[in-house]
Amino acid sequence: MEIEFTLNGRLTYEEIPDDTTLFQLLRKKGCYSVKCDCETENCGLCTVLVNGKSRLSCSFLAARANGCEVVTLEGVEQEHVF
Repeated sequence: MEIEFTLNGRLTYEEIPDDTTLFQLLRKKGCYSVKCDCETENCGLCTVLVNGKSRLSCSFLAARANGCEVVTLEGVEQEHVF
């Protein structure tokens, strides 16, 4: 499946298997601030913003990000460089 989304301000296209989590895709794309410790939706280390709302990327299918804006800590860092 091919998806298109905005990652930290950049339009991104990716071919993914249907069962790929957003966490897996973000790590593949070089977003190393996103961590996964518990894999049970308890720790929150994998939290990212999807269309401005916080989501746990370890349990969020990447396909659901199609057409969305995704922001990780790398993106927040870019917005606040002084």
